[in-house]
Amino acid sequence: MTNAITQVRIDLAEDLTTAGFKASDHIPKRIVPPVAIISARSPYLEAGRTYVEWSVNLVVTLIAATAENSIATNALDQLIEDALNVLDVSEVGQPYMLTANNATYLAVDLNTTIQTTIGGN
Repeated sequence: MTNAITQVRIDLAEDLTTAGFKASDHIPKRIVPPVAIISARSPYLEAGRTYVEWSVNLVVTLIAATAENSIATNALDQLIEDALNVLDVSEVGQPYMLTANNATYLAVDLNTTIQTTIGGN
């Protein structure tokens, strides 16, 4: 049985995949863009109004494929727009250059918070 926190990330990745994204519910060993990668942000969990209600704070990093800068910028803008149609986003960060796998990619972080229930069985 999957724990509630992991299930939140899995469900979010499935929502993104259904919308046409290549998505990962964890930081993969190798990044193959374009991709949406889900990871924790701080604080990871915040207590809700009852002892079983929790907010799970996540960052969805959108990474565009390598290309000439204007093409990668347009591709990243499209990824952001597509993600905003799927996610409840509280903030879209400034695009930045992400270095991974001996390559540099244009990326952006989207902050989202998802409510879940933990415990109380």
